[in-house]
Amino acid sequence: MNWNGANMIRPPAAKVTSIKHGVFSKFSARISQMQGDIFPLHLGDTYLEPAKGARTEDIYVRDFPNMHRYTFSHGHPSFVSAIADRYAVSKSRILVTAGATAGLHVASAALLSPDEEVLILAPYWPLIAGITQLASAKPISVPFFFEGGSVADRIEPYITKKTAAIYVNTPNNPTGKALDENTMSEIAELARKHNLWIWADEVYEQLIFEKK
Repeated sequence: MNWNGANMIRPPAAKVTSIKHGVFSKFSARISQMQGDIFPLHLGDTYLEPAKGARTEDIYVRDFPNMHRYTFSHGHPSFVSAIADRYAVSKSRILVTAGATAGLHVASAALLSPDEEVLILAPYWPLIAGITQLASAKPISVPFFFEGGSVADRIEPYITKKTAAIYVNTPNNPTGKALDENTMSEIAELARKHNLWIWADEVYEQLIFEKK
């Protein structure tokens, strides 16, 4: 984006202008020349309509008298309870956010200090790098999903005194590869060894069709 011609009092922060944008734009011209039906698999749009009772036209003040007030900051109690049961954790450890992207923004703002580093296991969902940079931290791409060797062999060379977290996305966007329990356990042990946060992005956990 060119800010020079924009009618702005002052430009945005350098950490914003340094973020790569339009990660799919380089393919736009080629896509526009294709014939037949085009299915944009790079978009996370759902093809499903919301369940009956959860659509906008189903929600009325008579049924939800507080719908125009602030909601519960940690999430609606019944929803928090359902999550606690699903993952067998205490309700006090749960914070509901407006989607995975918003949740990762909250995590980065709360857990990262300027110039700290986040190890991003690659290939990776491109927005996570920008989310890290908006927290004035540095994303470090770590070739992982198609590399050989142990978890420590693949990750440990990238760990420095500035490393604060490891971001792991499984099932993985964009490859679809799912990590097994042993690999996840090894990542956890490595994080404990180096006192690092783990950002476990498991938004596609229900999209495993072959085996657990």
